[in-house]
Amino acid sequence: MASGAGKLNDIFKISVVMPTYQSALFINNTLQSIVKQTVIPSQVIIVDDGSTDNTCSIIEEFPQLINVTKGDMSLIGPRPLLKEYLQNYDDFESRRHLAKPGITGLAQINGQN
Repeated sequence: MASGAGKLNDIFKISVVMPTYQSALFINNTLQSIVKQTVIPSQVIIVDDGSTDNTCSIIEEFPQLINVTKGDMSLIGPRPLLKEYLQNYDDFESRRHLAKPGITGLAQINGQN
């Protein structure tokens, strides 16, 4: 991020509104371009007009990919358990909160949620 960009984010609140239709081939590059700007928008509104390709699934997964690039998540790792139930977990189950959560993991590969 360029020097002073953080201050610009405090001054300017930018919204991006992006209409899409059958955009699967280029939507990922478009979203990455938005994230790489000096001033990151405070919101991105994407309106899809009934695409029948996988535009919507790419859009739904993009926030997780941003979290991976920021280091908050990993591509492969445990899915986090609900913290409200943490008191019910034994020591082994509680350890999974020590690792970064992943977009996919063993449970998803085995067809579980």
